[in-house]
Amino acid sequence: MVDNKLIAFTWRERIQFLYSVEGNRMVLQRRLPLSTSTGEGWGATAGVLDGKQVVFVSDGSCFIQVWDAGSVKETHPPSFREIRRKCILDPWNNNRGVEYLNDLTFAKGKLIANVWLQNALAVIDWEKGVVTKWVDLSFLKTLVKLPTEPSRRTNAVLNGIAFDESTSDLFVTGKLWNRLFRIHLFEFRV
Repeated sequence: MVDNKLIAFTWRERIQFLYSVEGNRMVLQRRLPLSTSTGEGWGATAGVLDGKQVVFVSDGSCFIQVWDAGSVKETHPPSFREIRRKCILDPWNNNRGVEYLNDLTFAKGKLIANVWLQNALAVIDWEKGVVTKWVDLSFLKTLVKLPTEPSRRTNAVLNGIAFDESTSDLFVTGKLWNRLFRIHLFEFRV
């Protein structure tokens, strides 16, 4: 959500949607072209960078794009203007790029990302472009009822994170999971 607008995009169709929130309903304002390093949209979160409202976007690669949240009003054809792009490095893996960055949330100046098919969250220092901490959440899969069908079970992965600024709680869930978990990370406590 940015300025009462919800940004949603397709995984592979290279389309993003901009909705306005009016009362308790969403109204489609625009259908926009999606421009990322892979052409895909995997995750997005609103944040602040250099005092400016931005949108951080992942595309399944090691790259995080930063879009100017206000630029959609200014461009023709409408799209978000990319401000920066960085490949996020993992110092615990010989400074290799962290592939498959997926869902994102912005928490106290840091990005938190889940990595597709891993049961861990990466805490990212955006300015340095590196993972500063890995949070192992593998135990959560033992607390959810997973599908019994092998193909659906394979897709039941950690995939959904949100940070609550008012409580400094992190909420996590997964595809096909029957639970939402609230986690207290010491680093983000007030």
